[in-house]
Amino acid sequence: MKKFFILILASALSAASAQAEDTTVIPSDWTAVQYNDGVRYSQWVIDSRITDFRANAKDRGFIAFDAKGNKVKNSLGVSNFDYVPGLVAKAIIEAAAYYDKQSWARPWYYSVEQYANNCYDSAPSIGKSQDDMNAAKMYFPLLALANGSYKKYANSQTVSNAEWAIGNIGRAFRDLNKNYVIQDTTLVGAAGGWWHKGSYVDQMWCDGLYMGAALLSQMINYQKAGYVTGSAEKDWDLLTRQFAVSWKYLWDDNKKLLWHAFTADPDNKASKDWAGVGQQRLPDGSQTIIFHSAAYWGRACGWYFLALDDILEQMQIAGLQNTQNYSTLRFYLNELAAGLAARQDQKSGCWYQLLDETDDFVATKYRGKDYPATKNYLESSCTSIFTAAYIKGIRLGLLDKAKYESVAKKAYEGAVNEFMMQMPDGTVQLIHNCASAGLGAKEQRDGSKEYYLLGPDVPQRNTYTEGKVLGGFVLAATEYERMYQTDKEIMLSRDLLPEYGVGAKLSINAMGNDGVKPHFQWFWAKNKKAAQKGKYKHAGYGAEISADKPGYYYCVVKSGETVLQTRTTLVK
Repeated sequence: MKKFFILILASALSAASAQAEDTTVIPSDWTAVQYNDGVRYSQWVIDSRITDFRANAKDRGFIAFDAKGNKVKNSLGVSNFDYVPGLVAKAIIEAAAYYDKQSWARPWYYSVEQYANNCYDSAPSIGKSQDDMNAAKMYFPLLALANGSYKKYANSQTVSNAEWAIGNIGRAFRDLNKNYVIQDTTLVGAAGGWWHKGSYVDQMWCDGLYMGAALLSQMINYQKAGYVTGSAEKDWDLLTRQFAVSWKYLWDDNKKLLWHAFTADPDNKASKDWAGVGQQRLPDGSQTIIFHSAAYWGRACGWYFLALDDILEQMQIAGLQNTQNYSTLRFYLNELAAGLAARQDQKSGCWYQLLDETDDFVATKYRGKDYPATKNYLESSCTSIFTAAYIKGIRLGLLDKAKYESVAKKAYEGAVNEFMMQMPDGTVQLIHNCASAGLGAKEQRDGSKEYYLLGPDVPQRNTYTEGKVLGGFVLAATEYERMYQTDKEIMLSRDLLPEYGVGAKLSINAMGNDGVKPHFQWFWAKNKKAAQKGKYKHAGYGAEISADKPGYYYCVVKSGETVLQTRTTLVK
C-alpha cells in the first residue's frame, strides 16, 4: 500500500510539474543559430527533430532508420492519422523526393513510409473535419517515390495502402460537400462554402482552404477524375468556389489582409460569442452586420497563401492556365502576396502573430481576467509558411520575381536567425511558435486581438519544436534549396556551436551527391579580429579536430567550384 501511495504521489507531482511548465521561456543552454548560406537547413532540422516534435503539447515523432532501412531509433510518441504529424510527414517526404538521388536522404523516406503505412486505415471517410483530412497529402509524393526512384526500397504494401487512404478521403469530400456546407438560406453569396468542421456550423476559416481545397486539387490530378461531383471540371469549379466565397467575406481591401474566419450565421451558438460579430453601429448612425472575426492571424493567412500556390501548381499540371478559375485564383494570390509583403518586419524579415500590429501592441486582459503584459511577437510558423509560399510562387511563375525575391530571401534568413536555436548536442529546435488558435468551441475563443496573445490554447512554444512550425520550415527550406542551391556540389549539413570549451571536438559534415569527397581545412586565430582579417594559423585537415587551445576556429570546405565556410566559433 505504501509503495502504491508513493507511485500515486509521484505521478501527481509529475502531472503538476508538467502543468506548471512555462513554454515561453527559452532554455538557457540553447544558443541562436547564425544564418549561413552554405548550410542545408532542411537536413539539419529534419535530422534533429524527425523523432521528436510535438502536436501542440503532445509528444510526436517518427521512427528513425538508416539508409538501408534498418530501424535505429524509436519516436517519442505514436503518431496517428492527424493534421500535425501529417503536415510534418508531407514536408519531409517532399524533401526526400527532391533529394531522391542522395543516400543520406533515404532514411527520411523510410520514416514517413512507416508512419503512412501505420495509420493509412484511419484516414477518415466522413467530412466533418477538414483538419482531419489534411494528412492525406503525404501519400502523393510517397506514391510517386514508391512507384519511381524508390521502387526498390519501398515496402510492398505502401502503394496499396496509400491508394486505400486516398479512396477514403474521396468519400470524405463527398460527405463534406453534402452535409457540411453553407446553404442558400443563410448569408447571400456564401452558398457552397465548406464548413471548417462539423461543430463550426456555417463557418469558413482561412486554414480550411489549405486543409481541404488544396488536398482536393491533388486528388483530382491523381486520377484525372471528379471525387466530389463525378467530373474533374466540376470539381475544379467547386474548389474555386471555396476561394470565391471565403475571399468575399474574409478579404479586407483596406488593410490588404484576410480575417481569420467568417460565419454565415452570427446568431448561432458556434459563433455568437466572436468579438465584433453581429449588429454594429456605423459612424453615420446606421446599422450593419459583421460576419467576420476580429483579427488578422498570421498562420491562417499563411495557409490560405500556400493553398493558392499548391492549387495553381496542380492547375498548371492539368493544363488549366487559360481558364477563368486559374485567373481568379492567381489574382487572389497576388493580392495577398502584396498585402503580406507590406507587413514584413523590415529589421528581421519576419512577420508578427497579429499581422497588422507590431510589438507595440500589448495585451493585459482577456475575457475579464488580468494577465501579465504580453507583447505581439514575431511568429515562426507564419513566417516559415509565407517564405515557402513566396519562393514557390516565384518558382512556378505565379509571382513576380523582381518584386518578391528580396522579400522571400530576407524572410528565409530571418526565420533562421530569429527562430532556430542550437542545443548543446548540436541539434536544433524552432521557437516562437503559436501553439494553436481557433474560434468558439469549449475554450470560448473569442477571436479578439487579445485572444491571439493570451488565449488558453495559444501561448508560444519555446521549449520544444511544435509540428506546425517544423512542417512549415521544412517546406520553406526545401523550396529555398531547390531555387537557390541547386548548383552547389556540396552543402554543410549543420554548423558549429558559437562556443566550445578547450579540448572539445569540433566536427562538421558536408554532403552532396553520393561519392563526392569534400576537402576540409580548419583555421585558428587568437582573436576574432585577426580571424576576420584572414590571418590564420593552420590547424589541420579533416571533418573533426580537437580544439586544444583557446581562440577562434572555423572550417573551409571545398568541392569543385563550391567553397563553404562554417561560422567562426570561440573556444575558451
